This record gives sequence, C-alpha cells and structure tokens, in this order.
Amino acid sequence: MWEISSGNPVFSDYKDDDSSLKIEICLKELRPNILKGTATCYAELLNKCWDKNPINRPSAIEIHKTILKWKNNIENLTEFLKSDKEMVIENNDFNIIEDSMIYTSNFINYINQPSLEHVASNEIISIEEVISYLNKSSS
Repeated sequence: MWEISSGNPVFSDYKDDDSSLKIEICLKELRPNILKGTATCYAELLNKCWDKNPINRPSAIEIHKTILKWKNNIENLTEFLKSDKEMVIENNDFNIIEDSMIYTSNFINYINQPSLEHVASNEIISIEEVISYLNKSSS
C-alpha cells in the first residue's frame, strides 16, 4: 500500500542484502513514513496493516471491504482527489531504480529445445534430467 501511495519501492535506499533493514523492521518496528498529503483513511488502513501483532492486521477480505466502502463515501473520495493533487505536485522527483533492483526471468528458446518426446506425460523424471534438459537448451 505504501508503494501505491508513494510511487516508490519501500526502503529503496537500502541494498537488497542489507540485513540491518530486516533487524530494523522486525525488532525495532521500522516502517516507512507516511507521506504528507496521504488520505487520512488510507493512512489509517496502512497503520493497521503494519500492526506489530499479525492478529490485529486486517485480512485481504477486510482490506477489500474497506476500499469498497471508500468508493461509496463522498468524503473519502473528496479526500483522495485532494490527496492526489497534493501528491502530484510534491512527487515530481522520481527516484532512478538501479539495475540491481530489477529482477527479470531468463528467456528460454523453445524452438531450438531438445525433444522431450521420449517422456510420457505421466512419467516421473528426475531433477537431474530436468537440469540436463535446461543445460542443453541454454547452450
């Protein structure tokens, strides 16, 4: 939810392998600052989702119901519109995402794959066969 309201990844100033961030979040209850201009109802829901005790956090169904209620409440809609205008003005500065923060899958070329016709659809194959197959396809 914080990423939606801010337009940025949470704790993007930390490195992926930064174990101090994990400690800060788990033991010291570190949470990102809710940005100025965030709709009050949205900020309240964010804080509920960040509750130290998981039992107190809303379920996905509860979050969905809350958002549906906002849709039918003119005060909330007005607050969101006002918030959107404030956030656009204040968030003109977009952070540049480093290459190390972007995850991609490797492309598998199925056209030049070795044939698996010898494997019946219900046949159990070993992990070694799968690895061998993938190694042949990547070379």
